Amino acid sequence: MIRTQQRDSNPLFNDQQRRQVERVRNDLLQVQNQNNYFRKKNREMEKSIADLKQKINDLNDRGESIEKEKRLKLILFYLDILGKVKAERDIDELRRRLERVEHTYNDVTAFKTSLEKEIATYRELLESKYLNVIFHYFSICFL
Repeated sequence: MIRTQQRDSNPLFNDQQRRQVERVRNDLLQVQNQNNYFRKKNREMEKSIADLKQKINDLNDRGESIEKEKRLKLILFYLDILGKVKAERDIDELRRRLERVEHTYNDVTAFKTSLEKEIATYRELLESKYLNVIFHYFSICFL
């Protein structure tokens, strides 16, 4: 208590105390201002981070759609190649079938020609025998 009374009674001490209180108040105000500033910057950074996350998600989505489009184009390319390969196989198979049909046609045509020749030969033989019979008949009848 005695010390407290001495402090209160001492004008130099009162002046020092006021200055220190004033300094503490200024420091406190400065810290509060800095705290407010950092809170504001923190909100801005959080908003920037959220915006960047959204942009990353958008880019990922776009990247996925681009990747899907690339895969689709690749699949279509392979299907096109497979279609061409299948078409070439079909064409080759049709060529072989056409060759078989042509060979069969040539065989049938050759067989038909030989039959026509044989028929013509028999016809000639029949006609010559018929003529011989007629000559023979006429020769018997008129002789």
